[in-house]
Amino acid sequence: MAVEKGLGIQFTPHESTFLGGNYYRWQSENDAELLILRENIDVLYQVGIDAPEERWAEPQFRHMPVLLYVEQHDQPDMLRQALLSRVQGIAHLSREE
Repeated sequence: MAVEKGLGIQFTPHESTFLGGNYYRWQSENDAELLILRENIDVLYQVGIDAPEERWAEPQFRHMPVLLYVEQHDQPDMLRQALLSRVQGIAHLSREE
């Protein structure tokens, strides 16, 4: 994966209905940093029942098929710059303080 190569890390596969089925996770040894990589889909979406915009995990970013969540990180600005400079096609979408 490009994110793994760009950051020198290795994701491990996981499964969660809450997170849309299969996803990838990396957590630092001291648990200070957590990254989650997942498809931008809602696996619980039901055609004809749910509103079309509910098809995506993050409807405001429906143009992005894959999402990388930085759940925890000691230096988020440095991580963002590393991702933007090392991973082709990645975009910073939002940040919550």
